[in-house]
Amino acid sequence: MELSDFARRALEHYNAIPARFREGVSAFVVDPGSRSNEEFEESWIYGWCEPDDAIMAIPGAPVTSRITLFHGSFVNIAADDPDFDWDGELWETIRHELQHHLEWRAGDDHLGDEDDLQDENERRVTGLPFAPDFHRMGLALGDGAWLADGDLFLEVVVPSKAWPALALAPSTHRWGAVEAVVDPIPEDLLGDPPIFADADFTTADGPDALLPWHDVVVVLRRGGRWWPW
Repeated sequence: MELSDFARRALEHYNAIPARFREGVSAFVVDPGSRSNEEFEESWIYGWCEPDDAIMAIPGAPVTSRITLFHGSFVNIAADDPDFDWDGELWETIRHELQHHLEWRAGDDHLGDEDDLQDENERRVTGLPFAPDFHRMGLALGDGAWLADGDLFLEVVVPSKAWPALALAPSTHRWGAVEAVVDPIPEDLLGDPPIFADADFTTADGPDALLPWHDVVVVLRRGGRWWPW
């Protein structure tokens, strides 16, 4: 989609939102350039919402934001996806950035917390340092389970005397109807718990069940140690 068409469609989507939800947005901007998260390779940013510092500097001013969309980021993603849904992604980006604004005005930042959680999981997947308790920012499901960034995280405490055996053979862990199997852990990783291990899993509902997660990650904790979380 060319820049002019993109800007026109973006404004149409934005103006279709009831005015009361757009209150406090001082600028809605289409930037022809692109932005990426420099921490992750080819992680393009569609848009962002940021405080309007000029207005927020006024004592007692209400929360006021600027929303920017980056046309070049859409172009970069679309180049690798012949089925790219321009209108769908455009609408979702506007909704997402406006939700940031509305949460800030309500004194909350739930969506910002969700963005932080996604970044932490991306660090885990790409081998970068990450917070060892990040999954607990997700939805607690009980019995040591959390739903975070579309994955199911299962915390398992392993007795200290059984800890070395994790390197010798696969280990099986159960949570309700879920059976998760973790491959042997390389010995050089056993000295630095907790260990986040991707698991093969099955459920009692069968392989075709519609599940609220993509993957299962078993978080192995060594028993008898102090855990700050």
